[in-house]
Amino acid sequence: GRDVEVKDKGERYQEMTEIAEKLMDELRGMPGVYDVQNDYTVGKEEFRVRLNAEKARQYGLTVVQLAQMVRGAVDGLTATTYRDVDDAVDVLIKYRPDRMATREDLEAMVVQTPSGEAVPLRSIATIEDARGISEIRRFEGERAVSVFAAVDTSVTSAVAVNDVLINAFADIETLYPGYRLDFRGVFDQINESFADLGKLFIVGILVIYVILGAQFKSFGQPFIIMCAVPFGIMGAMFGLLAVQATLSMVAMFGIVALSGIVVNDSIVLLDFINKYRARGFVRNRAILKAGFVRLRPIILTSMTTIGGLIPMAIGLGGKSPIWMPLASTIIFGMSSATLLTLFMMPALYAILTDMSEWRMRRRQTAQGGTT
Repeated sequence: GRDVEVKDKGERYQEMTEIAEKLMDELRGMPGVYDVQNDYTVGKEEFRVRLNAEKARQYGLTVVQLAQMVRGAVDGLTATTYRDVDDAVDVLIKYRPDRMATREDLEAMVVQTPSGEAVPLRSIATIEDARGISEIRRFEGERAVSVFAAVDTSVTSAVAVNDVLINAFADIETLYPGYRLDFRGVFDQINESFADLGKLFIVGILVIYVILGAQFKSFGQPFIIMCAVPFGIMGAMFGLLAVQATLSMVAMFGIVALSGIVVNDSIVLLDFINKYRARGFVRNRAILKAGFVRLRPIILTSMTTIGGLIPMAIGLGGKSPIWMPLASTIIFGMSSATLLTLFMMPALYAILTDMSEWRMRRRQTAQGGTT
């Protein structure tokens, strides 16, 4: 799509072209925006005949009747059809070409009223010079005039330009009732991609949860593991701020990938806690033992992932404005999730087991009271 593409929707082209001109004036005043244009093109010159309402009532004429008489004078009316064997030729009755060649000739045209009175056209209607419409363009079933522009990405971005337009024309429906703006182009594609990526992110989280639930045979423990995901996202947002990068599509890819990476440390730690408890260790002892035994492997696993992405993040071998945000997202997200996992996940596990034991005791108390 175009860098900037705004659909100006409505019914009447006069208002739509006014809005389009205002959009173009706004775009021309923005730094980094060039090649501003629209797809509205005027047609040929024409005369527009407007019937005087008062005169029409006086003579008993309607717009349809007047239109038929003007059409007959200019294009002719079929009086009869002359047939010669298999050929059929329409016989047209109309003014001679030299009698209907100028605006004055049209104004002097005689109009027959329903009462039989003949009056010149100029006495019952006004004739205006105008230009027709070369082409009626529609978008999603509505008339639309599109305004286009290109953006110099070294100065600004398509998203920033569209944000300025949205704020500048927020009251367009109030000023022009029945008319609205539809922002398309790169801006619309980015919004659509973010929406689709958000849906896929949710699907991915649910799939991870189902797999963990089947592995641990529990509904609560996968929830503890999945808490590493928001920890990682918080670190990723801090990373984007630290490197002054925008939340681009590639950065979003990094966040989605991060959601599958950060749960690994939690899985390892929680699995060892369960194994130690199965050996007969009490809960707190199992938590401390698992943390002591798995601390070095967790840190080393995270460090190898982070170390492998550092060259991409700092641009060794060539900086890439596309892939650097992805690397920064994973590095900071992984660092944050690793630290918070080591401290927060054991605490969440202890809280979950306390709640489970409390529910079990309450259930036993209720059963004993019933008995």
